[in-house]
Amino acid sequence: MKLNGYVKKMLLFLLVLMTAPGLILFSADGKDQDKPLTEKKGASQVTMKGYLRNWSDVEKISLDQYGKPRKMRPVLNFERNLPLVSRDTTPDPVVQKTFTGQKEALARTLAMPAPIKSYDGMNFTSNGAGWPPVTNGDIGPNHYVHTVNTSIGIYNKSTGALISATTFNNFFGGAGITGTPCDANNNGDPIVLYDQYAQRWFILDFAWAPSTTDGSYFSIAASQTSDPTGAWWQYAFRADSTLMNDYPKCGIWHNGIYITANMFQFSGSYQYAKIWAIKKPDIYNGTLTAQYVTDSGTFAYSILPSNAKGTTAPASTSPNYMYALDASEYGAGHSDAIKVWKYAVNWTTPSSTTWTGPSSMATAAFGLVSTGVAQSGTSIALDSLYGRLMYSAIYRKFTSNESVYLCHVAESGSNRAMRWYEIRIASGTSSIYQQGTYSPDTKHRWMGSIAADKNGNIAMGYSVSSSSMYPAIRYCGRLATDTLGIMGRGEATLIAGSGSQTTYNRWGDYSMLSIDPADDETFWYTTEYLTSTGTVWRTRFGAFKVGIAPYMTVTISGPTKGDNSGTYTWCANVSGAGLTPPYTYDWRYSYDGSSYVYSFGTSQCETAQLPLDMDLYLKVTVTDSAGLQATDYHVTLNMSTW
Repeated sequence: MKLNGYVKKMLLFLLVLMTAPGLILFSADGKDQDKPLTEKKGASQVTMKGYLRNWSDVEKISLDQYGKPRKMRPVLNFERNLPLVSRDTTPDPVVQKTFTGQKEALARTLAMPAPIKSYDGMNFTSNGAGWPPVTNGDIGPNHYVHTVNTSIGIYNKSTGALISATTFNNFFGGAGITGTPCDANNNGDPIVLYDQYAQRWFILDFAWAPSTTDGSYFSIAASQTSDPTGAWWQYAFRADSTLMNDYPKCGIWHNGIYITANMFQFSGSYQYAKIWAIKKPDIYNGTLTAQYVTDSGTFAYSILPSNAKGTTAPASTSPNYMYALDASEYGAGHSDAIKVWKYAVNWTTPSSTTWTGPSSMATAAFGLVSTGVAQSGTSIALDSLYGRLMYSAIYRKFTSNESVYLCHVAESGSNRAMRWYEIRIASGTSSIYQQGTYSPDTKHRWMGSIAADKNGNIAMGYSVSSSSMYPAIRYCGRLATDTLGIMGRGEATLIAGSGSQTTYNRWGDYSMLSIDPADDETFWYTTEYLTSTGTVWRTRFGAFKVGIAPYMTVTISGPTKGDNSGTYTWCANVSGAGLTPPYTYDWRYSYDGSSYVYSFGTSQCETAQLPLDMDLYLKVTVTDSAGLQATDYHVTLNMSTW
């Protein structure tokens, strides 16, 4: 389904947006739709009954033994970004490359831990339905549930063994769904999420009839228990009577499951964003109640809803925070920024539901290019899917703060690289707490996904490729104590690819990094790769941690402000469960902009006489007798001010 004249249509659409009043639910107020908006009230609400179906009733024969060919999803070209009309050559001020400066020379150099588990997931031969596979997955108490276009697999969490697999058509086909496109026309873009607050699974896939005269649907399923091999409530939910619900994204929240989609005409013209909230706990008990709003603003494209993880759910009064990307390359009126909306659903009085935004958070400068990602041995350059935030927007409520983690592909020199953010929310307002662009070498990194564990450690998974290597799956991370904006633990490989993709340039369209609810610190990541050059993709899912357990913490004490004698003493204070003394100490320092790092001492406390008019960068690395290691830093700018 190739879109002819797409760029012309998008330019015309943007021109229309400059002059069009508000659409659908919200009345025109005469103001620019792309400026920060006051709250707009009112949402449409629909309710429908579900149908219970046991997983055991689903046809689950080996999918590569079907007597009839599987329905192959064509390479759809709806998932395009706004056209780039300029090139921003402003240097990226937060790019993380090879360490060269004094501050970077002292940065943490501990290796990223190797995978704890690494398993093959769904594959094109047995489960596939075209290109790209659109790999997604989430982790529960005992299972890993994996989805691709257009199949579902349930895996044993401990062993990686496939328990059961089926197609979406088989899963949803049956009583209650018959007569809708969900029965036999599931087309992909699947999402699976584990709701740890309700201990239930949620699955979504979009569907529409070949004639498209019945509009578009979401095939939605919600498990009755935490066991995905048990019973599921299923719903054939009409998304729109005329438009296609492309690139849907979902997030778990305290009061519902939030869904966003880009709404296109089936001929290919983008219309607006549509945003739904599905009420909890009703959906887990046989009734789907949904509210929806629309947003026709220029920036309302590929909006990501917050997806809550962690033991503490969002506050009961909290709206769902939603985010989208803007870039200066889109032309006049655009800038490098993240746009923010708040969707506050009132289930009792839909007329009081509010949709607020967008407000804007200016980011550090980044570049976007449409140039593809090079691979070894082929001229096919893979689509980086630039210009959108990548799935999902993980939200965590910590004791002292609320954070959301976002990432997208950006340009770093001639490389595609992963720009990432930690957003903090205070009194309902989002702001950027830290950001960085991970580009440690000349390889391309794209199609990422980011999350954080209960300790505030951050991990990011992605694909890596270059003209001299096959696409691989890697991940990087940082401890909460690392220098802000730095993935201080480096990079590890989940699996190295041994082939490049030919014929098709689509890759992704998204991947998924999630957190194990069992310990709230094990990351699970999934995306695609190839074992031989061609079009037969495979997927991988695996687990890793950012920190070392048991955790070892080191803090540097002394001197204090006001101590300007020129003689200073620092001490390394070690704490952590399961540590084995004695400890060894390695003190290093650099000063006054020097890129050299000098030895300082090997005792727990070290004393030095230093000039008062210098900037000091101090680091200590402590190792216990079992080999556990931790590092802390002390940065004193202009000691003469002490």
